[in-house]
Amino acid sequence: MRVCAVLLISVVAAHGLQLAREEVNPIHDATEKVPVAGDTFKVERVATSINCVVNLTIQYFIIYTALAFCRTMADVWNLKYEQVPVQKILQTAALTVNYAPMLAVLFLAVRMRVTWLTNGHGNPQEWVQMWMYCCTYAVMIMTLIVCVIPLFTGEVIGVDQKTGDIHQDSKPFDNFILASCFTALKFLIMIGLYVGACAIVYGAYNYVPPEELRVHEGDIPPVAPAVACTFILSAQFFICYSLVQLSRTFSQFSAQKMSSFENAMLTAVKAMNFAPMLAILFIGARMRALQMDPIHGHPQRWAQNCFYMCTYAVLAQTLISIAIPLALQGKVTPGKTEGDMEYSVENKGLGGVLSVAR
Repeated sequence: MRVCAVLLISVVAAHGLQLAREEVNPIHDATEKVPVAGDTFKVERVATSINCVVNLTIQYFIIYTALAFCRTMADVWNLKYEQVPVQKILQTAALTVNYAPMLAVLFLAVRMRVTWLTNGHGNPQEWVQMWMYCCTYAVMIMTLIVCVIPLFTGEVIGVDQKTGDIHQDSKPFDNFILASCFTALKFLIMIGLYVGACAIVYGAYNYVPPEELRVHEGDIPPVAPAVACTFILSAQFFICYSLVQLSRTFSQFSAQKMSSFENAMLTAVKAMNFAPMLAILFIGARMRALQMDPIHGHPQRWAQNCFYMCTYAVLAQTLISIAIPLALQGKVTPGKTEGDMEYSVENKGLGGVLSVAR
């Protein structure tokens, strides 16, 4: 009898505990109604921005993994890296994928903007998505060029060590038709990469969600500070690199050596080394805020001010790096730490001001 009573009490207690758990977890009833199998289960297709991020990530790590494997095998066989032709090709290819981090964080920022305005159901304008693919495949084609062509010509394609772009005077083909096609392809890559990045930033700023997907009532909210700073850094990054290419193209067609403007821009792009990591930090802070409040979540006001402070500090350093050699006849050299710049001018007073600014 006692055993039956104990069993009865245990069953009642277990049932009560189950009811308590269901009351504590209000999501229980909702999850029971969500189909997880069968024809009614639907999965949203992968967004264009995420597709492009995954594509860039695969490109990036395939090249660096292959390079690491090649160098490891060279160490095993006691060979110098310069003696391994494949290592030279992969080392050159590693420079061409340097655009991937900045492009990836730009695509994520655009996706965050659209997701916030449409509660995850909207997409950027179709022409913005087209430019995302253009940028992604421009990097891929540039990488394939430096990997595949040397296999047929026996010569490594020249790539700039500072920017990762194919040299303007690189001519792997003697045939006129092939050489012309190669030159045209280089210019198409430049358009797809630099024009595409700026077009994506413009489209993200001017995105208007469809009426049926709007989450916010009234006027469309402005771009969040974290996303806005990411856009500004991205625009700075690709404008600097595009100006390098334009100055090189001008020097090539005018049969001149490196101009002072090109030299200044090559120095200025080194000041942009902080841009990708800063942008990722801003996006991370924004994601944390939206995790706490998906509709109205924002980092603290002082944190948002710090976003702009970091962004404009990079912009100021870039502009100073351009102005000193062009307008003040001074000299700019990379500092001892990554992204830092050192300035030297004849005027000691101005030099002191620049040191304080630095």
